[in-house]
Amino acid sequence: MTDVPLSEDSEKGGDTDAFNHNAYASALFRVLHDNKPPLSIGLFGAWGIGKSTVLNLLSKKIRDDAGSTLKYIYFNAWKYSGDSFRRQFLIEIARGVYGDTHPEVQRLEELNFNSVIKQAQENTFIAKLQAALKVALKNQIIPLSLSASPGLCGVFLE
Repeated sequence: MTDVPLSEDSEKGGDTDAFNHNAYASALFRVLHDNKPPLSIGLFGAWGIGKSTVLNLLSKKIRDDAGSTLKYIYFNAWKYSGDSFRRQFLIEIARGVYGDTHPEVQRLEELNFNSVIKQAQENTFIAKLQAALKVALKNQIIPLSLSASPGLCGVFLE
């Protein structure tokens, strides 16, 4: 027996829903289908209890319901723990609703990329060193001209 979440393909491979996760997925589907937004649902449980299995089965139910306007969008919060959670969350929602090639999704990704690059540049050791040296020079604490061999490091003061 393995600890792998059931998915839509699991039943074909011989795995069975021994813990009746499908009943939970069906109940969640009915709640989502029969109620109007806004609606918040939490799925809580200990590690290994079957939360991913329920979500995989719910995803299949949403995809299989031809007349439904529901969309299943998966967002892995752990993947973006060091990034702007809200920005990544909105990008994933836009992808799920509009698709990867929609101009608005591409615009959001470009804005995100530029922001991430800017943030990364601001948080580098060199940027922090430059800022400290600018303060020191402005306050005439140390007169300094700093350079290093090409390829290693360079500090340029504006």
